[in-house]
This record gives sequence, C-alpha cells and structure tokens, in this order.
Amino acid sequence: MHSESHSPKYRIGEFAKRMGVSPHFLKYYEETGILKPDTQENHYRFYNLWDASVILECKRMKNMGFSVKESHKIVTDSTAADLEQMLQIHQQALTDELKQKQLILEALQNMRADLRLCQAGEWQIRTVPPVWFLPHTLEQQFVSDAGTYTQLDRWVEAMPVVHSAQRVTLDQQNHWQPEWGFSIPADKVEAAGLMPEPPAVLLPAGRVFEQYLSYPVHRETAQEEHNQQYARALEHIRRLNLIPGRTILKEIVSYTLQNHIRQSYCILRVPVEEP
Repeated sequence: MHSESHSPKYRIGEFAKRMGVSPHFLKYYEETGILKPDTQENHYRFYNLWDASVILECKRMKNMGFSVKESHKIVTDSTAADLEQMLQIHQQALTDELKQKQLILEALQNMRADLRLCQAGEWQIRTVPPVWFLPHTLEQQFVSDAGTYTQLDRWVEAMPVVHSAQRVTLDQQNHWQPEWGFSIPADKVEAAGLMPEPPAVLLPAGRVFEQYLSYPVHRETAQEEHNQQYARALEHIRRLNLIPGRTILKEIVSYTLQNHIRQSYCILRVPVEEP
C-alpha cells in the first residue's frame, strides 16, 4: 500500500491538465478552502492524487448547479442526511426551473409560428380560451389604480408567457378607447406563478375573428393608423356576415427596426356572433 506522503506531487498547471480542469478552477476552490494543496517555502503549490477525488466531486457539483458555498458544505462538513436534504432541495429547484424553461420554449415556438402568420397576413375564425388582461396605460398615461402596481412586477417577470397587449373598446360615440397592458391565457396563469387580481379582468372564451398583421409604425400617426386598422377588421367581419363585438384585443408578437422604421407584428382578436 502506498501512503499519501509517497504519492507523486504535481505543480498546479500539470495537475489541472491531468484532471481536465483549468488552473483557475483549482485556485478558486483553493481560495474557498475546499482544496488545500501542499505549499512549499518557494510558494509553489503541489497537488497529489488525494486531491483528485475532491476536485472531481467539486466539478460534478458545479455541473449539477450547486454553488461554491453549497459544494464547500458537501465536501467539508456534511453527513449523508445533510447531503440528502441538499439534493432534495436542489432537485425541486431544478424541477421548477425546467417547468419555467418549458413555458419559455413553448412561447418561443408560438412566437415563430405567429411571426410567419403575421408576415403572410393570415386570418381565421376560431374559438379562443379565456384570457386575463391587466391594464397598464390609458390613452397616454399610466393607470392610477394601485392594484396594477402591486402585481405588475410579477406579470413583467412572467414574459414571454405574458404578452404586451392592447384592449380597445368602441364607446357609444364610436370612438376607440385604447388601454395598453398585458395578457396571458387563463390556462397558463398557474404555471407562470400569477394570481390575477383587480384591476385585471378575465376576457371570456368565445369565437373570434383573428387577424395576423405586419405593418410599419409611425410615431406621429400611430393612433390614427391603428384606428383605421380596427375599422378595416370590423368591415372584414361584416363582409363575412358576422356581428363584431365592441372590444378588440391586440397582442404584440414582436417589433423589428430597420432604416429607422419600426415594423410591428401583432394579432387582432375581435369577438364575433352570428346575425
């Protein structure tokens, strides 16, 4: 049997190469107190095979997502029960993260599909699920309802599952009243970690005229162009012998900018009924 004292010793560069890590990795874990190489009078540090198992364990923990502080606890001051508890906590955190990543992946896939439909100018009549809408601005001002701001950060954090959206209502004088805000399908609320509260409103499920649009946005005439856009959508619905509702939900798919011209890609949804 070979004792540790008779094991070959390696300078940091050679040992790092043989271990498949960088010298910086070894220095970092040495500074945290996890690794304790032999230091000679000339200040050279030497490692031996006794350190190899600790280094590999640190690398494994790092790749599993454990912090240096957590790795230090595991390899220097823990029991099997401690390790089991830390693994359970980390597993739950990763499970939650995977669920969130899955939502984002789904949102990215939907965004790509919607972008293609916007460029093609597609439209359809279909039944949509209920959607939550949180108002954020009215006309050219932020809303004053404190209820918006007690939940706003959670809605913003949940993007891109949450969409930037506009709810537009045709009033009794046939003027469009636009509200910018945020929308999310009701069946995604729990997964996104949201609990909508007033002034958030639930827009009911139902049949809608759904139109995918791509158009340039000019700041000076944006509202007039949007009003014309809404009017054209209602005309299209009437040509289909359907009765349009008085509220439109516009969800933003994306914006692009080239040659100082902003291009908007969005989806209009107008409730419709049979005559």
